[in-house]
Amino acid sequence: MIRAHVLCMLLFSASVTFAGAVTINSVCEFGTCGSPDVLTLGGATSINQTFTFTFANTDEYSVSVTFSASESASCCALTGGVTFGSAIYLGNSTHSASAADTLIVDILQNYTYVSGGSGTFNEEGVIVTLGGGIAAGSSLTFNQLVGGNSLGILGPVPGPGSAIIPGNTGVALAGLPNPLLIDWRYTDAFAAGSTAGAFIAGPVPEPASLVMTAASLIGLSLFLALRTPRR
Repeated sequence: MIRAHVLCMLLFSASVTFAGAVTINSVCEFGTCGSPDVLTLGGATSINQTFTFTFANTDEYSVSVTFSASESASCCALTGGVTFGSAIYLGNSTHSASAADTLIVDILQNYTYVSGGSGTFNEEGVIVTLGGGIAAGSSLTFNQLVGGNSLGILGPVPGPGSAIIPGNTGVALAGLPNPLLIDWRYTDAFAAGSTAGAFIAGPVPEPASLVMTAASLIGLSLFLALRTPRR
């Protein structure tokens, strides 16, 4: 497992357990997408779902999402993980190859804290696989947003094939809102001519880090585990 390591100087508030949310092409598939629930001290959340998304052209896709996070009840230790397992082309009403289709998957989670709100973030490389009959010109792009701030777009990674691409380091974040919304966004572009079983899997970010300053200087360790599941 490859982990993203986030160090935050924050003080989290009272204990509650809430789930995150998932959208595909702005369609809410799971949770309260307009205002995702807030994870607080002592809380825990998880998502393990597979969705079927159908375009107007009848092209149908299976999208797998797994997400989990928990906050220590004793204060300031949060462990969790987010996985975008895969997007797989299932076929269409004419039993033919796909049109040019783009899936934008957002995995959303709010966090609350008492103080803090600025710092830097290092977002490092990703590993991506595109295969199973996917057409040339297909691609995957990853973008992590923290409080509406992009940490830098990774990709696009072209298919078919596998690739490792470098990330972004030293991204400065300031004036972060509270609650703090984190959005893991994957853009899967299937080129026209992809056959049933074509897939995009990943990405798997290498370790990243975030350091936020706060008056209280209470430490929080956040591990965001992003991994590609076995096929």
